[in-house]
Amino acid sequence: MRHPAEKASWIWIDHNPNTRFLRFSIEFDTPANDALRFHVTADQRFQLRIDGKEITYGPDRSDLESWRVTTCEVPLRKGHHQIELLVWWINEDLSMLRAESKSGEVPPPNPPMAQMSWRAGFLFVAEGSLASVLNTGSKKWKVQDLTEAVCMARKSNLGYHDV
Repeated sequence: MRHPAEKASWIWIDHNPNTRFLRFSIEFDTPANDALRFHVTADQRFQLRIDGKEITYGPDRSDLESWRVTTCEVPLRKGHHQIELLVWWINEDLSMLRAESKSGEVPPPNPPMAQMSWRAGFLFVAEGSLASVLNTGSKKWKVQDLTEAVCMARKSNLGYHDV
């Protein structure tokens, strides 16, 4: 049996290699009380909310050959709902490892060393009748670029020591 995640496509705002912080959202209606079972992941990190309630974040640590996908089941009442994800991808700036900024500017962050990455994107796969509405790649998710509103900077390069 194939993994349910193969029923959707990874999406992103563009192929810009720079650090990005994006908010993806989609609104939908459920005709009756029911549970929404879904699978979600991102490269590099995500936080997911449904109707303003934090549901999950991730992905768990993994490598490119065995990428982690989080599976959740959330009860939903009949009516209107919104799923929103904050997804971020931090570009590795190797030049910042070599020397400190001489201009006094705060250098941008590097991604966590324990976080494997291939390229920016996120994936959402719903099971059941909502799959055609919610799966990434099959319907339009709204996206808002929050990069300018988020400040992630490190004060100095403290170095890395493996003991």
